[in-house]
Amino acid sequence: MNRGKNNLSDVVSRDLRERAESLLNNSETRSNALEMSDAEMLRELQLQQIELELQNKDLRKYQQQLEASKREFSDLYFNAPVGYLTLDDKGLIGELNYLAAELLGANRDSLRESRLFDHLRPCCHKTLRDHLRDTFDSAGVHQCELSIALSSSATARLKMRSICVDDNSGTRQCRSAIFDITEEFQARREKEQIQEQLHESHRMETLGRLASGIAHDFNNLLTLIIGYSKLAINHLPAGHPLDRHVREIHKAGHHASELIEQLLAFSRSDDSNSSPVNINELIEDIEKMFDRLIGDNIELHLRLHERLGVVHFDSSQFQQVLLNLVVNARDAICDSGDLIIRTRNVTIDDREAERLDLEAGPHVLIEVEDDGDGIPPDVMPHIFEPFFTTKTHSGTHGFGLSTTYGIVARHNGAIDAKSNPGDGSTFFVYLPRTDIGDTESESPTKKSAILVVDDQPDLRDFASLVLQEMDVDVLSARCPDDALQLSRTYSDELDLIVTDVTMPGLSGPQLLKQIRKSHPDTKVLYISGYDRDILSMEHDLDPGAPFLEKPFSPDDLIKRVQSLLET
Repeated sequence: MNRGKNNLSDVVSRDLRERAESLLNNSETRSNALEMSDAEMLRELQLQQIELELQNKDLRKYQQQLEASKREFSDLYFNAPVGYLTLDDKGLIGELNYLAAELLGANRDSLRESRLFDHLRPCCHKTLRDHLRDTFDSAGVHQCELSIALSSSATARLKMRSICVDDNSGTRQCRSAIFDITEEFQARREKEQIQEQLHESHRMETLGRLASGIAHDFNNLLTLIIGYSKLAINHLPAGHPLDRHVREIHKAGHHASELIEQLLAFSRSDDSNSSPVNINELIEDIEKMFDRLIGDNIELHLRLHERLGVVHFDSSQFQQVLLNLVVNARDAICDSGDLIIRTRNVTIDDREAERLDLEAGPHVLIEVEDDGDGIPPDVMPHIFEPFFTTKTHSGTHGFGLSTTYGIVARHNGAIDAKSNPGDGSTFFVYLPRTDIGDTESESPTKKSAILVVDDQPDLRDFASLVLQEMDVDVLSARCPDDALQLSRTYSDELDLIVTDVTMPGLSGPQLLKQIRKSHPDTKVLYISGYDRDILSMEHDLDPGAPFLEKPFSPDDLIKRVQSLLET
């Protein structure tokens, strides 16, 4: 810039000198020049010099204004509270400001000359292609919504508004403004889900009323079928050729009556036969029935909390609930497997209560877990609907889970499910407790509670089985997420965690840190087949933390656990 100013000054000075020399050399004006005094000549030259300096001053002023305007424009563009970027028709990013880089989740320099497609979720590639085509092909402002794949594995939702312009070189560009609408998008999704739940609730209510009306009419007909077939059986002589047929009619009538009772259970709104019950006793009463029901290829495990709270429930209907869940678990296991029934006391917080449509506070939780095929995600929203079933064998009517849902809801409880295809399913039945004062008085004699966490089922079951020989309550979780959920809802004190160090999701030390937010006095025993030094370097294992190396014997585990509980 200064070099340009000096060149201009030199040009003007040379021009002045040439004019002066011309005046002196011009024969016609030489005499006048000679007549001009030296002082006048000096004055003329000084005027010319002043004029030159004024011109240079104006030039510097305009240059400063231009630089200030460029800085102001750059600051306005790069630090704008809106994301800006330019694209070509192939989606290549030419320029972008700082907020645009932040919204795209990457460094600005690394984003320049990269393709916007590379930062999108694959499902949005077609959306961007259509958006660029519309922007370059037609005038006006065009907009679309895109999902950005952030480096943190999270997803951001952006809105893009674009217009096509010609730059100074004549090249056409797509100039876009982008806005973060992630929260707006999530709120919109939640609103749609709530509306869908409301629609589903109305549909279930309508189905319930329809089921109730149909069931009552059918009961009148079945009364006649069962009654007259019984009379016929009583009056037919032994060996009569119609005796067998009438008995089959009578049997079918009773079977139809059972189905109608289940249909009524879905729509019934009273629990007049409910009374204070001990859920553990009801489960133990029908344990032998479970064994006959599931067969020899499925192993049943009962893990019942000894100081389980009392609930109000109709005993026969609770047995029906449990039988339905056990049958459902049995059918999910193809050849052989494990079926676990757990009971424990939990406390439902406000957030969880809102999700489950329950009153917050103490509840009894019954879990029925299987290691079968699991439930596909597209099926999960429909599992409690009447008539819905994925089973194709004859005799299946699709009332099992819907009946269970209706019975539990009628007793002011809730039922929930969690499943991953190929990883089994767990059904959760929440029932409000009615004995809070009585259970609190038992706290001085409470047993120690131990939580076993291991993603290997055989090792987890082995450790749980060994610890059950001690006078303690044993809980188990197959992954850190399950352990966290259990710890948040477990209302009693959690004395010890026996956990693997390396697991999918959270490591053992990370899991302990999270659990101690709700159970600050919980102790820990880490177990692992890796060397302690390696675990200390790679998984932040405290070198002084209690540690038991795999493989270990039952006596080794019991001794370490007893030592920790006594300290």
